[in-house]
This record gives sequence, structure tokens and C-alpha cells, in this order.
Amino acid sequence: MSPTATVGMASATTKALSLTTPFVEPGKCYMPLNLAAFTTNVSGAATRELALVAGPDNADFAYCQPPGWEGDSMSSILAFSPAVCPSNWPMHHVAAHETVVSGTSTKTVTTAYCCDMRQTVYPTGVSGLGIEFFSSNPACVSTLPSNHSRTFYGQPDGTTGAYATFTEGTVVRPAWRISWEATDRKSLSPVPPSLTAGQSLSFWTPTPKDSGKSCTAEDPCQDLQIGGLIPMIAVPSSVGFVLIVGIIICCVVAKKRKRKRKEAALSADAVLVDDQK
Repeated sequence: MSPTATVGMASATTKALSLTTPFVEPGKCYMPLNLAAFTTNVSGAATRELALVAGPDNADFAYCQPPGWEGDSMSSILAFSPAVCPSNWPMHHVAAHETVVSGTSTKTVTTAYCCDMRQTVYPTGVSGLGIEFFSSNPACVSTLPSNHSRTFYGQPDGTTGAYATFTEGTVVRPAWRISWEATDRKSLSPVPPSLTAGQSLSFWTPTPKDSGKSCTAEDPCQDLQIGGLIPMIAVPSSVGFVLIVGIIICCVVAKKRKRKRKEAALSADAVLVDDQK
């Protein structure tokens, strides 16, 4: 599966719940996971696969969501506006687009999708799972590696066959879809990027609190994307090493000079004593 391109919304989300600060999941919140079976077809050979799915049909799903999580008139669930992503979740597929207000009047609305840093966002859903909900709603997809310590055992949803064991494979959960207008930014914390219609970012995380940096038409925050983080991390590391070496050398030189001055002072005192004799 490969992520699909971000698509613009037909109109702004006016009925969605507002979340002006990052939502923090309740304590002891464990996302409920159901086992799902689906079929893949590779080179004409059908293969049965298993996936772990966290869907709204699970009775415990609501416990880890904010009140009003059911969404708005444009989405079945998890659509918030104006809003920011949950705590420690970056924004993915950030895009600004124009929407018609009335007649020829338009306004710019920015949309983004929220998933965990380790997950891939599918803004228009994933149809390969054969699960109706995820075929039309944004999804967060990750892979559970074979070296993890947990094993899941159960009967796949919608089947009447034997129980199955899941040790590695695909994990899917709903993604958040958030949106905001330019006038909303001052009420949101952290302040989201400011983009003009047609601009987009594949990935965005808040800058340090004291920097106050935001995305604009002149500065589209390219350094906030994943690729820009590498030189930001690597360069300070090399510079820091040079600085540390320089400080050590300076300390050694200063210590030697101090010792020489002390020896010179002792010699002068000795000469003075001899003269007095």
C-alpha cells in the first residue's frame, strides 16, 4: 500500500468540535484492537492476511477519544475544527485551499491529518483491508515487527472460522482530520503553520516554544519537514565536538600559564629572601 495524495475539502468543517490545545489521552488508555482478516492478490495468488484494527465499532474505542469525537456532517468521526493534533502527534499532509463562502466570496482553510510519528497517513483511507470504515476514512497505518513481545490470539471480525494468532503485520487506527482558518491561529496552541492557498507541507511539528517561528508564503517552513531535521541535528553535533575540544585545549593552556606564573612568583620570593640576608 502507498499513501494517496492529499485531497482538498469541498467546504470548511463548521460543525466539528473545537480543540484549541492538544488532547491528552486519559490515564490507563489502551487503544482496543480487533483482529481482522483480508485477502491480498500477488501475481495471481490469493493470500490470507491478518491485521490489528482499532475501529469505532469497538465498545471501548470512545474511552480514549475526546468528548464529541463522532465528527461533523462531512466525516463519520474524528474531525475537529479549529483544532490542533493530540499531544506528541505531528501534523501530516498539511494543505491550504480556498473554499467558497457564498457567491464569489472565498476563504482559505488549512487541513491536516494527525497520526503518531511512527505511522503512515492515508488521507482517503485504505481499501485493501476490506473494512468499509477504513475504505473511506483517514487512517493511520503502521507495522508491528516480528521481534515485539506481544502475541494476539482471537477470531477475526466477520468470520466464523478458527481462531488465529497474530505476531506481526499491519496495524490500523483512525486518523484525526483537523482544520483551521487564518483567524483561528491566534486561539490555537501550539500555533499551527500559516499557509496560503495552494501551499502544502508533508509533515509539521511545533517549533520550540520560545522561537515563535511559523510557516508563511515567504518562509514555507521547509526546515520543519523531516528532511530538514537531519542537518539541524548533524551540524550542531559536529560544531559541538569542535567547541568541546577547543575548550579543553584552552583549559590546558591556561593551567600551564598559571603554573608558570606561580613558579616565577616563588622564584622572585626566593631571590628577595636571599637579598635580605
